[in-house]
Amino acid sequence: MRRAETEISEVGIARIGPVSDTDEELPAPGPVSWDETWQNPDDTVSIDVTNAGWYRVGTHTTAADGTNLGWEAVDVLVKDDNDTYSIAQKWKVSPRI
Repeated sequence: MRRAETEISEVGIARIGPVSDTDEELPAPGPVSWDETWQNPDDTVSIDVTNAGWYRVGTHTTAADGTNLGWEAVDVLVKDDNDTYSIAQKWKVSPRI
């Protein structure tokens, strides 16, 4: 194992299911059809949440030499409490290496 300089080449965020979905009903680990994407972000990225549900936040990572290191993602359950949205649950979902 060695360390390598990396960069986040792309960030994606997508709503992937309603609050009632279970982990068996959500998409498999990895990238999905993103609702919003950012190329080479250099600051915080965000979206305006207007619906409760499951969201996937993914990052596509690339090594400094251009090697594609793939996608890493976190699924979060966003709940609505009188138009105040908060993350109620989260877990990391990544493809197996």
